[in-house]
Amino acid sequence: MENLQIASLKAGDCHKTALKLDSLFLVTLPPCPITDDLIKALTEWQFTELEESQEESGSTFTEEDVQEKPQAVKAAPHIELETSDITSDFIDEEENPALTAIKAKLAELTAKVDECKDDKIEAVRNVYNSYMTYIHWIFMHYASHKKLNIKEIMDTVSRFVKFVKENQQTMLRVSPSEESYVKNMIISHSIRSAVIATAISIRLNMPEEKLVELATATILHEIGQIRIPPQFYMKDHKLTASEKAQMNTHPIISYNILKEANFPLSIQLAALEHHERENGSGYPRHITGDKISLYSKIISVACSFEAITAPRTYKDERNTYAAMVELLKNDNNAYDPIVLKALLVTLSIFPIGSYVYLSNGKIAQVVDTNPTDPKNPVVQIAGDNSPEGKIQTSDNGIKIVRAMNKKETEDFLAAMKK
Repeated sequence: MENLQIASLKAGDCHKTALKLDSLFLVTLPPCPITDDLIKALTEWQFTELEESQEESGSTFTEEDVQEKPQAVKAAPHIELETSDITSDFIDEEENPALTAIKAKLAELTAKVDECKDDKIEAVRNVYNSYMTYIHWIFMHYASHKKLNIKEIMDTVSRFVKFVKENQQTMLRVSPSEESYVKNMIISHSIRSAVIATAISIRLNMPEEKLVELATATILHEIGQIRIPPQFYMKDHKLTASEKAQMNTHPIISYNILKEANFPLSIQLAALEHHERENGSGYPRHITGDKISLYSKIISVACSFEAITAPRTYKDERNTYAAMVELLKNDNNAYDPIVLKALLVTLSIFPIGSYVYLSNGKIAQVVDTNPTDPKNPVVQIAGDNSPEGKIQTSDNGIKIVRAMNKKETEDFLAAMKK
């Protein structure tokens, strides 16, 4: 590597190699040009020089690759996703046929939810899955074309936020299948985190335009991982120190991608800081709570809750009750306490969607929260979808004995299907 003095950087310059703070921490990738904002940020962070890599990286593209060999670029991204049929024929128009079809399906399924009187959760699940397809398209279109249409994305996310607000309890009960997690881990994580982050932000009374920005940031915060070799995030065991350090560059890559696409600075910073922690133990800049943006604090909590409860190739998921308890411990003050309280009030101690044993000997699913008493949510008796089957638990009446663990839940749901 060769050293490059930050004082010598000029806005508009394009480097054909990656620029790094050191041998591991990436600042920008080709073909992203140097910008005034980047120079200003590096100066504020008190860095004096960058390292200019002289090696070609399998997860980056040169300016020549992008401009002269678009088909080669199309094959390069490191990401495996489920609905590959929609990515077979990308074209350069802002509204290509695949995107138009996805959005039409979204509109159709959303309208059906309003008409649904019986199995609403299945109707909402269909919309949820359709948004997964949309996010998949956005990631793959960027991977092949290096384009993100801000207006189109934020308009669609605005409708997503509206749908979450109108169907919050049901959306929080929906999660992708384990098979979907394995095939579409990044996309599954992004949408589920976005639902949780949006619900937290609604509880915090965030205005509409901020909700849209926050949800957009949450949906796109992992886009940098398309340039990370998939064996890193798909491994069935812990990463080595070197692999972990390379994985830890993904917030900077996401930041660069969103900056290059001219997303608002608040969205850029949310992607950059989503792994920062209140006590300074996070990455990539190890900043403390007073310097972390509100969006980042919310995404941090939402992503952590999602990660604990989601299956991964290297670990089993834990139930939502265990995830809530772990986060509320807030070991070493890693998370913002106000955001954690909003998560608790939004999901309750026994989060929406979890299955529990009741003091009357029955099994129920948590379907709504009780903001005045988070440990006593509203539950629906399993197998009884009548109004009488919905119960407000309480300390003096029917109460929750404990949450079902993963194996108990799986066995119970399998028995219910028979």
